[in-house]
Amino acid sequence: MHTLLNAYEEVPQLIHFSDAITHDMSFLSKLPAFRPHQILLFDRAYVDYKQYANWTKGNVHFVTRLKDSAVYEQIEEIALPDDIPDNYLKDERICVKYRDVDRKEQQLILRRIAYYDNGKDRILVFLTNMMEMPAEYIGMLYKMRWQIEMLFKQLKQNFPLKYFLGDNENAVKIQIWCTLIANLLFTILKKGIKKNISFSNLVSFTRQHLFSYHKLSDLIEKIERHWRIKYSRKPNTELLLFET
Repeated sequence: MHTLLNAYEEVPQLIHFSDAITHDMSFLSKLPAFRPHQILLFDRAYVDYKQYANWTKGNVHFVTRLKDSAVYEQIEEIALPDDIPDNYLKDERICVKYRDVDRKEQQLILRRIAYYDNGKDRILVFLTNMMEMPAEYIGMLYKMRWQIEMLFKQLKQNFPLKYFLGDNENAVKIQIWCTLIANLLFTILKKGIKKNISFSNLVSFTRQHLFSYHKLSDLIEKIERHWRIKYSRKPNTELLLFET
């Protein structure tokens, strides 16, 4: 399942299904036309220099990761500022080659930024067409891509997608679409509830009250409030102790 997500939203804008053997790059042809100055964040599975060139011509920006096997030529090394974190190792302009629709070889100037990840003890290499933005901001932008990973994690943890009710393509798609619809409804419900409740607890609570004919928000908000009022009152009877 390929997903396009707005960084300021929690639900997908575009969903596309493909076979497992289909290359992830095929999803690029399903994307809408982007407006100038929009920024795209994606992982290195979607590598297509020809598409990168089209975005650059249209003033559409992107940040991704460079594959380890990528072939490029260094053009210029950019000096890192003194106040940048030590994790940033290198900033440079590079040239990559690709073939256009007429199979003619073309060149594209991009920016390569090397970053050391302390937590996982590895080096991440970012690739972007934004030449003026500070390298530190490029790294911060790529971290925002984690939101889409959190969406997939939320789907896997709260909905039964490990097991499918049918084994044909249509049955699998129907079950995934039902999961996405349920996830959307719970997201809307969570935003409307005043009580601070986690997404997982909200799903679990709903699962336990599937056959309760009550408004779910009332069950979560009013019942707890009434319970607190009831058990916070002082008892009307006295408690007397005897001992012999």
